[in-house]
Amino acid sequence: MNIIYNELLCRGYSVDVGVVADRTGGGNVQKEIDFIVNDADKKIYIPSAFRMDTDEKESDELKSLMLTKDFFKKSLHA
Repeated sequence: MNIIYNELLCRGYSVDVGVVADRTGGGNVQKEIDFIVNDADKKIYIPSAFRMDTDEKESDELKSLMLTKDFFKKSLHA
């Protein structure tokens, strides 16, 4: 993940780590979005995983993106 982070910085982006709350099923679980790329008034959400070899792992990574509920670009990288 440091490679992705460093590449984004080299391209001149401001990069943050994000957390969204998952309140489905009456719970309150925090899900992480590995990178939030800021470029002026635009954002790109990028979760990253070394491997997504199971449906459960892929679903977990996608869920954090869907919880943002906004119109900014979302990109999944394995």
